[in-house]
Amino acid sequence: MVDQIGLQGIIVGVNLIKMKGAGEPAFSFWPIMYEPSRYEINYCHKGLDTVEKVMTITGYKSYELNIRTSQDMRVDIIKYALKQSIVAFVENGGEWILTSGQIGVEIWACQVAQELSKDYQLKYAIIPPFENQQERWSESDQQAYQQIIEQADFYDVIYKGKYKGAYQYTAKDNWLINKSDCCLILIDEEYPGSVQYFLNKAKEQVVQQNYSIHYITPFDLEEIVRQWQEINPEY
Repeated sequence: MVDQIGLQGIIVGVNLIKMKGAGEPAFSFWPIMYEPSRYEINYCHKGLDTVEKVMTITGYKSYELNIRTSQDMRVDIIKYALKQSIVAFVENGGEWILTSGQIGVEIWACQVAQELSKDYQLKYAIIPPFENQQERWSESDQQAYQQIIEQADFYDVIYKGKYKGAYQYTAKDNWLINKSDCCLILIDEEYPGSVQYFLNKAKEQVVQQNYSIHYITPFDLEEIVRQWQEINPEY
């Protein structure tokens, strides 16, 4: 069973979201009823005549989800959800995925984009806020990061050199939002964690510019679990 730092519950040994304390996001696939009305309002759409060509993807870091290894089955569920959203984006005219390459959702998104690029005209770029952001990560996370950089269609940093201050993360968020038409965020807004800074800026862009925010929420992931169990009954 998955022992999560969030909402308690079990769904065939796989769990998705609840927090012990505010500000600490954690997905823990838990047994709730799927609510179509809540699922359907997860999107803030542009006009129907607007084609979104570039999408930034972000979400929780792996440790915020209490995921310590790529072998955790929740990674497969989250990547499956990302794949569905990215395929929909591409089939509606999307061309580029942007991330900063942070551990967790952003690396998983790049891995999904890399796989999908075999069948779709899809490219992805990695734009970290500074050089060597991975130097304190685990060896496995560093290897995953290096692999997606090597396969990326574009890579550059916002600031040359190592970490100097929080302003570099702010500049990174601004750049990713300004260079994209929309964003996809995996988040529970009740417990946004570190993702809240990006989300707040994205919401400002929605008001000021023709920008869209697409969400992957706990309710979406519960539906993904149901779909996943149908095609992977061994889970």
